[in-house]
Amino acid sequence: METITPYIGFRKSVSAEKYKLVCIPCAGYGASFYNGWQKIFGDDAEVLQIQLPGHESRISEPLITDCAEAASGIAQALYPYVSEGEFSVFGHSMGGILAYEVSKKLTEMGCCPEVCFISSTSIEDWSGVTPSLQLSDGDFFERVSRFGGIDKDSEILKYPEFRSVFMKILRADFSIIESYEYDGEKLSCPVLCMCGDSDPMETLENMKSWENYTDCGDIRYIRYSGDHFYLKDQPEKVCGDIKALISDCRIRRRHQWH
Repeated sequence: METITPYIGFRKSVSAEKYKLVCIPCAGYGASFYNGWQKIFGDDAEVLQIQLPGHESRISEPLITDCAEAASGIAQALYPYVSEGEFSVFGHSMGGILAYEVSKKLTEMGCCPEVCFISSTSIEDWSGVTPSLQLSDGDFFERVSRFGGIDKDSEILKYPEFRSVFMKILRADFSIIESYEYDGEKLSCPVLCMCGDSDPMETLENMKSWENYTDCGDIRYIRYSGDHFYLKDQPEKVCGDIKALISDCRIRRRHQWH
C-alpha cells in the first residue's frame, strides 16, 4: 500500500502482511529520531516513523499544540495501514503520552495494538504550572534543560537560526504534554514502561502510575543505563527488548486461541 499520508515518514509503501511498529518521537524531534530502527528490526517488523505537522519534512505546516488534536490526527492517518494486521505502538517522552492516546483511539476504531510501549514519561498534573507558550525563551530553555527534555549536545543548538526554529517546535510540543486531559477511558492492551536509570525527568518507580490507566493485567517495566535519551545510546538493546515482548505476547495469544 502506497503511503499517501505525511504522518508516516521515510517510507513510500507499507505492506499488508508485515507486523507494524508505530514509533512516535519525543518533544522537539521528528520521524528521524527513529532512523536506524528499521535496519535493526529487519524483516521482523515495518517501522512506521511518525512525522507530526511542523516537523522536518512538514516544516511548512502549522505546529499542533493540543494533545487531543495530535493524537486524533495520528490515529486517523494510521488506521488504513494498521486496521488489517498486527501492530504495536512505541512512544518516547511526549511520544509516550501520544502513544497511549493513539492506542486508545485506534482501539475505539476497531484495531487494538498488541503492545503499547511507553518510554520515559508518565501522566503529570500541569495545572498551576505556567504554560510553555507563555514563558520567555530563557525561562523555557531553563525548564526543558532542567527536565532533561533536550539533548544539550545537539548540533542544532550551536547555530542561532536553527536553534530559534527548534525552540519554537519544542515549545509547541511541550504544549501538547501540558494540554493533556485524561478522559477516564483505560487502555486494554499490554503496556511496557521503559526508562533510563539517570533520567532527570522521569523514574521507573513513578511510571508505575501507568497501572491506573490500563485495565489489562499485563504491565511490565525495564530500566536501562542512561539518561532521558538512553535509547539513542543503545538502540539494539531497546529494539531487542521490544521484539522479545511482542514475540511473547503473540505466543501467549496463540495459546489462548488453542
